[in-house]
Amino acid sequence: MKITTCIILLFAALTPGLLAQAATGTLQGRISDSLGAAISRGFFLVHSEERDKLDQQLTLNENGEFHIQLAPRLYDLFVGSVGFVPYAKEFRIEAGKPVALKIKLQVDMASITED
Repeated sequence: MKITTCIILLFAALTPGLLAQAATGTLQGRISDSLGAAISRGFFLVHSEERDKLDQQLTLNENGEFHIQLAPRLYDLFVGSVGFVPYAKEFRIEAGKPVALKIKLQVDMASITED
């Protein structure tokens, strides 16, 4: 009986720490141009220097939407597509608190040329 009680108390003490390590937050959103048309091609990079360095490239769906689970920490986001001005943003992920971004890329006027 005493061994069972010790095991239960040990499990109860360790469980919150294990759950905290496994906890993640969500980054989701949509990339569009200034008129609201979806941008589904380009690059989308999430970077973090905290703890263990992380670089993760995301894929956008045909509607320009993205969704990813990330560990709680501070991140940098870089988004770009041909013909648009690149976008960068710093954000923090907290466990259980989704971050929703609606990113509108501006046309890069310097990339427009007359033939």
